[in-house]
Amino acid sequence: MCCYLLIEYVRPQQLFSPLNDVPVGVIVLGAASLAFLFSGRWFRARGVGTWGFLLFTAVIVASSVMAYEPGTAFAQWRLWFTWVLIYFLIINVVDTEQRYVFFLILWLVFIYYMAQGGAKQFAFRGFRFTDWGIIGAPGWFQNSGEFGVAMCMFLPVSWHFYLATRSQLTRWRKVFVLGMPVTAVIGIVGSSSRGALVGLAAVIMWSLFRGKRRLRAALGVAVLCAAVWLLIPPEQKARLSASGTDYTSQTRETYWKNGLDMLRRYPVLGVGYNNWAHFYADYYWHPWAPRQTLEGRIQLPHNIFIQVMAELGLAGLGAFLLMIALTLTTNYQTRKLARGMPPPSGDFAIHIAYGLDGAMFGYLASGFFVSVLFYPFFWINLALTVALAAIVRRQGLGLAAATASRHARLAARGPQPPMLSVAAKLVKP
Repeated sequence: MCCYLLIEYVRPQQLFSPLNDVPVGVIVLGAASLAFLFSGRWFRARGVGTWGFLLFTAVIVASSVMAYEPGTAFAQWRLWFTWVLIYFLIINVVDTEQRYVFFLILWLVFIYYMAQGGAKQFAFRGFRFTDWGIIGAPGWFQNSGEFGVAMCMFLPVSWHFYLATRSQLTRWRKVFVLGMPVTAVIGIVGSSSRGALVGLAAVIMWSLFRGKRRLRAALGVAVLCAAVWLLIPPEQKARLSASGTDYTSQTRETYWKNGLDMLRRYPVLGVGYNNWAHFYADYYWHPWAPRQTLEGRIQLPHNIFIQVMAELGLAGLGAFLLMIALTLTTNYQTRKLARGMPPPSGDFAIHIAYGLDGAMFGYLASGFFVSVLFYPFFWINLALTVALAAIVRRQGLGLAAATASRHARLAARGPQPPMLSVAAKLVKP
């Protein structure tokens, strides 16, 4: 699974031309699946978040069967069931505290590699504006909007990782880890994506209202906002001012309006999984334009909620909103259980659960302007949430069992001399 992260986020196979056409990611996932099964275990549905995930999968299957063009939906099943495999591998393989910490560190470092590359691109062009923004790793992040979404999710997780580990870091390691949120912010600004800036604002507001020390948080937010505003190029500020009236905004509003019309036509299961482009070509495009000439011209709706409503209907929207709610409630329960655990394990789990919440808000806000529903962002964040909750729950049950066993042994000894009674009180948690 760690090799999969390397392949997906760093894309080393792109450096060797003979590997360009080799499905390296599929091979690695197949090897991970076989290794897991040969270890004598089987995939288990851990946590309530998994049931929401399975419900969403069922909606995709039903929507594909009832789709406007079922063949088009079935042709894209491989993508979705790859996410199903990745999700179940993460929640079943990353099942101990040590594995989780190692997996999370690699995930952060691989995104850090992309973030510092983006920050370097922005700095080398003199922090000036460009239409293409910043290009991330080939694949899921090669578009500036997708890169911006990744940075919006990387920012809160990396910041809370720093808060969780700073007491154990040396001075230079603190500098290295602090570079993660710093390069994330620079990458968001340099991406030239208005959606990414909205995602950054959502993460900042979430951080402000979440904290208990509101005044201190407000001062930090004010300093950060001032630095971001000074860093934004004038052309980007002009684009922000023109939001809603420029050509790009009007085009997206048209897509959104037509997406809602698709929902009106097919309210339960939508037009079908992966059927957006074909349905749009037949009902909303120029009637004189043959479909075969539309390749690359019809875009997705640039909104995760419009996409799920249009393609999967109200059933898909309900399952998606349920997964969002389950993510937030699962992280809340994780923090509640972790507060009864000894440090540093308890503190680490609390901070990472907060970071995953922040990543969710960053994704939802930036995803309101980018079509990233079936990208790795949401699904890996959900898997990390469920895996962390399962680990904390298991450790909490183990701690409770150890405490109960200790009390049972003391009770079985019967009346104790005064000194032993004092000792029993000292070991009582």
